[in-house]
Amino acid sequence: MKKWKHKKASVTMFYHLVKQNKLEDVTEQHGLVLPEDLDFIKEQIAGPIDPTIVEWAYESRPENKSFLYEIIANKRNGVDVDKWDYFARDSSYLGLQSNFDHDRFIKFARVCEVDGKSQICTRDKVPLVVLVVPNPY
Repeated sequence: MKKWKHKKASVTMFYHLVKQNKLEDVTEQHGLVLPEDLDFIKEQIAGPIDPTIVEWAYESRPENKSFLYEIIANKRNGVDVDKWDYFARDSSYLGLQSNFDHDRFIKFARVCEVDGKSQICTRDKVPLVVLVVPNPY
């Protein structure tokens, strides 16, 4: 029995959608370089191709672009657009009001050099999310 993995399924679905809808030409018309940019998208979803590499484990972008790998699946601190989607969807299904303001987060985010690596950083005063639980009475 195979263990189902969300990220592996997402990558498989991505490649299927590209192939099924013949999107290679469209992506190239918009400036993407194939197959490197499709591999970059794959790495953003699933992480490094070979996670056992201690130094720089990604192949599609150089280490000075490390912040790009924090956008979709941020392994450094977990704050990424994938979580933003969870906040919106889960709070809606639970009947909670989420006051997460992604525009505010983006406005105050900066790419900073930390310990020799480029990272997406925000000030500690920028709140990430506030869940408001409705009053049951």
